[in-house]
Amino acid sequence: PPPEVRPWNHNHGVYGWLGEELYAESLRMAGFGEEAGRISMAEMQRNGGPVLSLIHATRGRPKQAATARKAWLELAAHPERIEHIFVVDDDDETRNKLRRFRHMEIPAGGGCVAAWNSGVCLSNAQVLVQMSDDWLPPQKWDELILERIGDVLRPVVLSVNDGTRTDKLICMAICTQNYIRLDCFMFHPFFKSMYSDNWFTHCAY
Repeated sequence: PPPEVRPWNHNHGVYGWLGEELYAESLRMAGFGEEAGRISMAEMQRNGGPVLSLIHATRGRPKQAATARKAWLELAAHPERIEHIFVVDDDDETRNKLRRFRHMEIPAGGGCVAAWNSGVCLSNAQVLVQMSDDWLPPQKWDELILERIGDVLRPVVLSVNDGTRTDKLICMAICTQNYIRLDCFMFHPFFKSMYSDNWFTHCAY
């Protein structure tokens, strides 16, 4: 339980979702991945269930990837309801450094498109967010996304801009599960990386 007298640097999350997440990470490192998954999901269910899934494709940059994950959760209004999934190649020599987090390994060679599409299959939330190592969101990004999408049960794509582009390219996929179900993938599997967002944009519009 949290202390009755709370010091100035008290972290409320440690006595809730963050504490459970640290415990789950320890279990994964000890070889109890299934138990870790049950603990993480039970904690999210206690808080109303996962509402957004961050599908995070990464390769060869474990420190940057972990830092990005931490930033997204810290900037969220409700981190206790956010599901984060790393997707790594099975030949990535740096992948061991991310195994304490929820993750999946896929056969190498498919590129980031295969990683994002594979990660979607593990998602339990109604809204999916494409994530990479070098993207950072605004404060309370989760509330902003849900506010703009509205009914999460509809097939919806949220059109976002990076702040510099002048075309209509959707440079980051944010969509609902029911939009994914129209094609059964986030990005067309004919692509490996480049131009997959062009195809996504064309289909969305």
